[in-house]
Amino acid sequence: MKVPSVLMEYFASDVRVLARFARHWQTGETVPRDDLRRLLDSRRAFGASEVQQQVFYSLVDQAYHGSYPAADGQTTLSLANDLQLRYHSLPPVPGTAWQLRFGHFVGYGARYYSYLISRAVAAGLWHRCFRDDPFCRAAGEKYRTSLLMHGGQVAPGQLVEAALGQTPTTAMLVQAVVDDIQ
Repeated sequence: MKVPSVLMEYFASDVRVLARFARHWQTGETVPRDDLRRLLDSRRAFGASEVQQQVFYSLVDQAYHGSYPAADGQTTLSLANDLQLRYHSLPPVPGTAWQLRFGHFVGYGARYYSYLISRAVAAGLWHRCFRDDPFCRAAGEKYRTSLLMHGGQVAPGQLVEAALGQTPTTAMLVQAVVDDIQ
């Protein structure tokens, strides 16, 4: 699960956190907060498109490793193009075969969707625990003791439930991503 690294992106995208260490390398002068806000706002400009792309990659990964109804002679390209025409707002680019260079389809073996789940869990943790105060020691300790310190000894679902304080549902995870985009 990639929750820790995705959660760290929230800290690295928070003006209050960046203001503590974002300094000029020679003078030590802090970066003006307005500049930091503009930079961070520009990084969020296409959040919905990014989520759509991750959903699309997940669908393609599931189709490649599942029992998607493939027609005789269907290739990885035609399958990806079919899914893109059905589920993406942008059409495929003719003459390209991007999926051949997308190594996650091999290494993840039908688990690419875990990126979306990790994003949803991290969004839920950020909004519930750290959004109001990213430096809250109590929230950090709870995160450490409920999720991080167990390593592989506890099932991921149990860790997520302990960290979020409730059993995650599909609706809750989807809402966390939607809230994050907004």
